[in-house]
Amino acid sequence: MSPTTPFGPVPHEFKDLTPQEIRAYLIREIQHAPKADRIERAIALAEWAVHGLASPRDRIVCCRLLARHAMYDGEFDKAHQWLRKARTLAGSVPRLQAEVEIAIATVFNAERRIDEAITRLESVHTSLDPVEEPELVARALTILASAYDDRGDIAKADDVYAELLALRERIGDEAGLAVTYYNYAERCARRDDHGTAYDFFMRSYDIEKRNDMKQGMAQTMCQIALIEALRGHADEALRLSREALETARSVGSPVITAYCMANHSATLSRLGLVEECHAALQEAIAFTEPFNLPHILGPLVGDMGEVLLKLGKVEESVPYFERALAISVAEGYMYGEANWKLGLGKARREQGAFEEAERLISESVKMFSDLSAHAMYLNATFELAKLHHRMQTGTQGTETLLSWMEQYKEDQERRQVALLDVVHRRYERERQIQEAEIFRLRNVELTGAMLRLQELNKELQELANDKDEFMAVAAHDLRTPMSNIRGMITHALENAEKLSLSEAIDVLSLVRETTDRMLMTVYHFLDVSRNDHRGSQIAHEIIDVNDVVRDALYRHLGRANEKRTGLRMPTAEPIWASADTAVVDAIVDNLISNAIKFSPPDSEVVVTTVRSENDVVVRVRDNGPGIPDHERQLLFTKYGRLSTQPTGGEDSLGLGLYLAARLAKRINGKITCDSLVGSGTTFALHLQAALPTDSH
Repeated sequence: MSPTTPFGPVPHEFKDLTPQEIRAYLIREIQHAPKADRIERAIALAEWAVHGLASPRDRIVCCRLLARHAMYDGEFDKAHQWLRKARTLAGSVPRLQAEVEIAIATVFNAERRIDEAITRLESVHTSLDPVEEPELVARALTILASAYDDRGDIAKADDVYAELLALRERIGDEAGLAVTYYNYAERCARRDDHGTAYDFFMRSYDIEKRNDMKQGMAQTMCQIALIEALRGHADEALRLSREALETARSVGSPVITAYCMANHSATLSRLGLVEECHAALQEAIAFTEPFNLPHILGPLVGDMGEVLLKLGKVEESVPYFERALAISVAEGYMYGEANWKLGLGKARREQGAFEEAERLISESVKMFSDLSAHAMYLNATFELAKLHHRMQTGTQGTETLLSWMEQYKEDQERRQVALLDVVHRRYERERQIQEAEIFRLRNVELTGAMLRLQELNKELQELANDKDEFMAVAAHDLRTPMSNIRGMITHALENAEKLSLSEAIDVLSLVRETTDRMLMTVYHFLDVSRNDHRGSQIAHEIIDVNDVVRDALYRHLGRANEKRTGLRMPTAEPIWASADTAVVDAIVDNLISNAIKFSPPDSEVVVTTVRSENDVVVRVRDNGPGIPDHERQLLFTKYGRLSTQPTGGEDSLGLGLYLAARLAKRINGKITCDSLVGSGTTFALHLQAALPTDSH
């Protein structure tokens, strides 16, 4: 028999779960992976949890989940009812109050009550410390960026997106990153930067697919389909659009389904399939009408006007344009308002109402210019020029086009100046790094040299004691490159008569590169085998950690391909640390080699780099067998052998991690490990963060 609470018996699904497990279960069932056949039961369980759980925070989470579900069903009044309950539960606790305020602003934004959403979010943003509450700040910025964008406040939206992307990537919040990438990509698409939009939509989709976030996947696939249609890839566009519709229907959310139906019709329109688009719009409008979803219904109705206009049904198109325009004005959606003024203006032009047409199209030209929507601005300008031609006012048409050309020229000049500024700043950073290094070398004092000499004498005395260890370590880390060299030379000898001069040079270059790396390895083994307190030959320089990681990944591509192991590094921008390039290279090389060694076939090794205020962390994550807790103490010991075995029969002397840990200590860093049996292992190299202008 289930235990009881003041609000009734505990549901049998929750009988053996902790409050944290109950919360995780409801988040999965309602937010991350809702299923049409289970959502009603999940909602009922959440309603019980709002009263049955003891912790106010747990109960607030349930209120937010229920409000989110109501919002996606277009039931905004019900959403606000749940959030009023959450506000009461929050009491006077600042963090809980902030969580509720963000949730309320999210509903306001979905209702297109943009100004109310912005007011609340700005208040939350200024009250929170991004270092202490990074996740809450990121959630507030996500909605705030979207709200500014919808209001047409381009400069503020840009600032918020820049802050948000940096914060999301720093804290490594994958679900939040997916939302941010999607919102930013949608913004780029509206501004006709389809290349950047495609890149960020794909980033969002990769995260959503990996985490089975079906609601997000459906929306993102729709947007990718639209770009594929723009590129003329009809088959791929239709496949993605139909798959998005199928995914949306499996989720069972009216909002997501209506959204995907609207985008499917837009894909058909972009492919020039007018009749199919007309039928799809009829179905989508009929589905959406019963719900309170003006932000979806408005574009659907306007698109129907466009299709009717293309079919020559001018009179029928006008009421649709007028209704879409009224919805956009009521919502304060500037892009939609500009678009439907343009459509209505075209219809009025065909009806011969030239004065009204000129007013509407001129207003749309101005609005698209303010929104920096260059393609739509050009489209509206040409429609205005065509109108002047019909009105036999050719001079005005020419002036309109000249005005657009001048505006476009100014926009391009601003973009070039911005790009040149980026290049200049990068050059200045590199110059400052070089000057700092020259200054350091010029100020080496004799006392420092004497201290290094004393340390070297001490190390020479201790070197004999470390000879055996050095030989074992050398054998461990030199076998692989020596095998590679032997393989390359064998290949060259067996194919000597077939190899061209350039191919032979390529082989020799690879041999030389591998030999150089072996020499560097030997130098570091000699160095590490000496006294741990010695630091004379360690360089304290400013390095781009991502450059080092990329080089290490490149060296391991061949071995990873042999094991059918994927190598991935999401971060691309420079991340600066104070360290020795060769030492960091040796450590990262060891961690990547270790990850590949223990990864099963058809899995993936992911390397990420993140920076906080004082640290740079390089994480190498595999999908191997994991490390039992009772064996953790053996990880960084000499000849430490664990029960887990390499997946490809590779040898392991138990020295790799021991060596890597000693190297890390030499550069004032450390290596940590996070592992779960059956779920893989993550090794993290912690380094001292630096700015490219730092000097030592």
